[in-house]
Amino acid sequence: MPMPLIGYAAYDKVHLLPDSVREAAHCLMVCRTAVLGGHTQACPDGHYQRVWYNSGKHRICPQCAYLQIQKLKRRGSHLKS
Repeated sequence: MPMPLIGYAAYDKVHLLPDSVREAAHCLMVCRTAVLGGHTQACPDGHYQRVWYNSGKHRICPQCAYLQIQKLKRRGSHLKS
């Protein structure tokens, strides 16, 4: 018996969505995952390793939009002084 679709995949099957919505949903789902690639950071002794995944930098993504807003605020305060 095939597994039922859940989440966005099920919604996408049933509803006709514009391409812009599909693109935004895809960007949200793959942001900061292995799909977009990344790099690792490790301590020199090899005790700890951390993976940093790349972001999609889409304006609708809450994480990416927040970082962009913070960057603009810092840039704006720098311009005021």
